[in-house]
Amino acid sequence: MQRQAKTAKPVSAPLWSFTFVSIVLVALFSSINGNGLQNGIVVLVDSVGGPTYLSGYISALFSFSALFARFVSGNLSDLYGRKKICIVGGVVQVVGTALCLLIEDPFWILPFRTLAGFGFGTCITVSAATIADIVPKTRLGEGVGYHGLAFAISNAIGPSMGIIFVSEYGGTGLFLSFSLIVMVATVFAIVCPFKPDKKLVRFQEEHPELDVMPEQVERKGRKGTPKEEKRGNNPFTRFFFSYIEVKALPLMLIALFHSSAITVFMSYTALYTEINGIGGISAFFIVAAGIMIVIRFSSAKLIDRYKFTTLMIPSFLLGVIGVLLPIIIPNTVGLITAGVFYGLACAMPQPCMVSEALRRAPAERRGAASATFYIGCDLGVAFGNVLWGYVIDYIGFAGMYIGSAIDLVIGCIVMMLMFRNKKTGKDVE
Repeated sequence: MQRQAKTAKPVSAPLWSFTFVSIVLVALFSSINGNGLQNGIVVLVDSVGGPTYLSGYISALFSFSALFARFVSGNLSDLYGRKKICIVGGVVQVVGTALCLLIEDPFWILPFRTLAGFGFGTCITVSAATIADIVPKTRLGEGVGYHGLAFAISNAIGPSMGIIFVSEYGGTGLFLSFSLIVMVATVFAIVCPFKPDKKLVRFQEEHPELDVMPEQVERKGRKGTPKEEKRGNNPFTRFFFSYIEVKALPLMLIALFHSSAITVFMSYTALYTEINGIGGISAFFIVAAGIMIVIRFSSAKLIDRYKFTTLMIPSFLLGVIGVLLPIIIPNTVGLITAGVFYGLACAMPQPCMVSEALRRAPAERRGAASATFYIGCDLGVAFGNVLWGYVIDYIGFAGMYIGSAIDLVIGCIVMMLMFRNKKTGKDVE
């Protein structure tokens, strides 16, 4: 009997490298700083007798500062390189956090937290764009998925760290600890080479038949592309198209719908449970974060294998179920079950949308594409917080959850119409 020849195992371009891990850690430690301080400052302001609205203003200014940073940092990193802009973002976030150590009046947190928000927005935008610069084209979705895992981990541990630090060590311990944390992010930005690893270069040389190398762009203050030159001297259009990547606008719109709906969980579900005497809010967030971490670990490769809409439609539909469960089953079991659906609804969209935006954009516009997508997220969170706050005041929590479900349904329909008959996901190479 003849032995059957073994089928050759498909070769796969290397993903993991010092560069890739460094970029993921920049996002992780910068996000832990952002999420941890957001919760710790609320406790701190309350403990020193500050007004409740002050915490809201601090959070809002941080978000708007991060939004403005995305406009600026994405385009600047396209022009002058990722490394310089990412280091600047890290330093600004360190300074904004450390300056809070010098204050006694909690109102002074406002300007310093605004400064830190600019650094945070810069680090996250630039690190996301860098993924497309350094990972194999055939594993872009997987790379973005692991980058997005940093946010899931920071959501899981950041809030608890902030509350523990301020409860045990007060404001000094809170700001000192998170200054050191974001300093780690800055160190990784400094030591990271921000270019494809030698293993990937060697792999491409050994397998010339495979096109895996990410396209590299000479920056150093490059001139405008032909399309940019055709836009003339109109200051508004030149500004808009300099900082916004048109090919990423559909992803920005989808992100706005998704984040504005899902923000009901982060901003108002704790208040809903407190008013209605429902226990288990801590378990809700732990379960949701755990689901997000598991899904992003196990499904990172799916983004490169399946179409964008194939992965996104279930996420929207699972989100609809999740936002309705707290009012359908208004008890602890219903809340924790909603946490499962919340985790499922949030695990896939962020890496899916980022990778799709980066795929669609020219290599020299990846920073602007990353910024454009995240602007949609920030606007969605800001708009959702304001809208659902008014809905709660005039209609109640049931109106908020039903409105959020309608928001997700409309967003899903818009997404299917926008991406109808278009190549997405694995088809875009």
